[in-house]
Formats: sequence, C-alpha cells, structure tokens
Amino acid sequence: MSKRTDTASSVLEGESLDGQRMVITGCAGGIGLAAARALAAKGAHIIALARNADAASQAAAAIGHEASGVPCDLADLASVGRAARAIANNGHGPIDVVIANAGIGNLRERQVRHGVEMQFLVNHLAHFLLVDRLSPALRDGTGRVVVTSSSASVGQAPREGIEFENLDGAHGYRASAFYGQSKLANALFARSLAGKLAARGIVANSLHPGAVAHTGFNKSLKFPLSMILRLAMPFMKTPEQGAATIALLAGSSRAKGQTGLYWVDGMPAEGSRFLKDDALAQRLWATSRTILECEGFATTL
Repeated sequence: MSKRTDTASSVLEGESLDGQRMVITGCAGGIGLAAARALAAKGAHIIALARNADAASQAAAAIGHEASGVPCDLADLASVGRAARAIANNGHGPIDVVIANAGIGNLRERQVRHGVEMQFLVNHLAHFLLVDRLSPALRDGTGRVVVTSSSASVGQAPREGIEFENLDGAHGYRASAFYGQSKLANALFARSLAGKLAARGIVANSLHPGAVAHTGFNKSLKFPLSMILRLAMPFMKTPEQGAATIALLAGSSRAKGQTGLYWVDGMPAEGSRFLKDDALAQRLWATSRTILECEGFATTL
C-alpha cells in the first residue's frame, strides 16, 4: 500500500532497471529531477529533455549515472520533432519508458503559438507529438508511458472539459481554467493512448503528483496567492515525495500491467468525471492530430 510520504527512491526498493532507457521531460528540477535521479540510481539510462542544449547538459549532469541530454523546447513543435528524431535514430535500441512530465502554469497573460494557447501547447500538444514520434521505438510487451497531470484537471478545467472552440483563448482567457484544461487533456491523452497501445503490450497512465513545495513551478504567483503558498509549504510534499508516483509508474513492478488509469499517491484514483467521457477523449485526440497536421507534423497513432 502506497502512502503520501513515499519517495521516488522508496517506491523503487528492490527493483533493478539495468539496461532500460527512459525519456523524461521537465527533469531540470523539481519532481522531474527527483524521479530521474531515483530511476537512474536503479540502473536506468535517462535521456533528459530540456529547453536548449545547455539546459539539457545541465539536467543530465544533475541526474548523474551517465544520463544524456537532448535539447527539446516544448513551446516549439519543430524542436520537439528534432528531439524525437535524435532519440529514435541514435541506434541504442528500444525505449522502455517515456515520462511526459514538463509543464507550465499561471500564465497571467494570454500567449499563443502554433494557433493554440501556450499552456495547452506545452503541457499537452507538444507531449502528444513527442509520444507519437517515439511510440514506434517503445519496447513491445513492457513499454510504459507516464503523463504528469494534476488535480487541476478536476477542479479548474472549464465546465465543458475542453473548450474546443476557444483553444487559442481569443474568446476569453482565464489562466486557471486554461491550466486545468491542459491537465485534463494530459489525463485524457494517457487514457486514449492506453487503448491505442494495448495490442503491443504497452501501458499508459497519468497522475497527480500532489502539492509540492520548492519546485519553482509557482514562482510567478502574485500576492496574496504567493503568501498563501508560502504559508502552506510546511504541509506540502517535498520534490522526492511528489516524484514517488512518477517513479512507481515508470519503474516499479507494482505497476506492471496497469493501464489507462489516473493515479494519486501511488494508487489508482477517480479523477475528473470527464475521464469516463469517451466522446470527449476521441474529440481531443482527433483535434490534437488535426492541429499538428495543419502545422506540418504528421502523426502515426
């Protein structure tokens, strides 16, 4: 039985990940770095994706254990495509795990790129493209995809789940709702992906890491929210605790065969009511593919 105080290291006790290759975004700090270090310590070779070459090298150095860095700017779909090609074509064999962890939030001003609002682009669409391009290299039978979602997918998403007619925010932008929408898209993506990869024996799951202190993710918050966060920090998880469910889904035998689920504190959880909405999930998948293809990025899944 997992618990809130588990860490990325504790959930991997007794595991050996020797020879496994794991790709992870958002590992320059916070829960991504904590998960990457714990997985690397068990023998996994970590391929660390970060915004540019310097950041990727620094992330790999921080992880240690001969991790390698690959530049990948999730706000630039061309950069995502180049990163996927570099990983898939390096001749080092199959990929065992892809961890789609990086995310942005609290964007006070509306930003648009590739025709969609920036949080939707970085948190969902870029990871959709990355996983799609890497999916042929995932190891049949044992491959895993782990997608970091959030409880914001439950409490902050728009009332219709996804505002398909307003993905660029031109008809009204609310930072919190658009963040919740992107995190709901993460969970829906993992659920749909589980079905599409099931025939190959590859699993896909999403998770809420919990409220985590000292990650830098909420550094853009203004008063009074910044003060509320500061007061709450003693009661929040450490990055190592926040990374526990990521590490479990990526490397623990306890998660073997588990797929299409939304996890909290190392256990499957209910999540958003929209996770049972097959029509919404299918529309999100089709819309994501259409946007990518209109931007010149063909998909295979």
